[in-house]
Amino acid sequence: VWMTRNFLDSSGEPTWIPLTDFGGPDVLNVSSVAVLARNNDVSQSVVFAGTGEPEANRAGAGFLRSLDGGRTWTLLDSSRNFDASGNLLPLSQRDLVFVGAQVYRVVVDPRPTPSGEAIVYAAVGGGDPAARGVWRSLDSGRNWTRVLQVGTGANTQDATDLALDLNN
Repeated sequence: VWMTRNFLDSSGEPTWIPLTDFGGPDVLNVSSVAVLARNNDVSQSVVFAGTGEPEANRAGAGFLRSLDGGRTWTLLDSSRNFDASGNLLPLSQRDLVFVGAQVYRVVVDPRPTPSGEAIVYAAVGGGDPAARGVWRSLDSGRNWTRVLQVGTGANTQDATDLALDLNN
């Protein structure tokens, strides 16, 4: 994930800053990015990056989430990532359902919940059939629920795209 603050100004070429340059090539492929802007302040934006590379059949690790406009990131690799007190669960207590899957599309509802949480949808494929389908988080990615599954068992189909209808 890269960011620029001068894309549309008259200074010439934009200056791009890497936000998720965590390793060498092919360590972590980002397939889709969605942003929930907050208070007209980039540093308060919630950013979601879906991982995996569907076109090259490269496995992902789930979602990267930043609550501070990309300064810091948390890996969300499971349907339940945090406990009720807001603490990140240890790996031994997470289902890791998104590890090995590919996020085709991640979409954030531009209207946060009354408590300020981001509502996030993701189209997921590849990997374990338990990951395939459309997923939704009502709490900024801390927990995910599969809301659409086509097929069963090994015949579960990939979800490859999403569109958000703000009137429905």
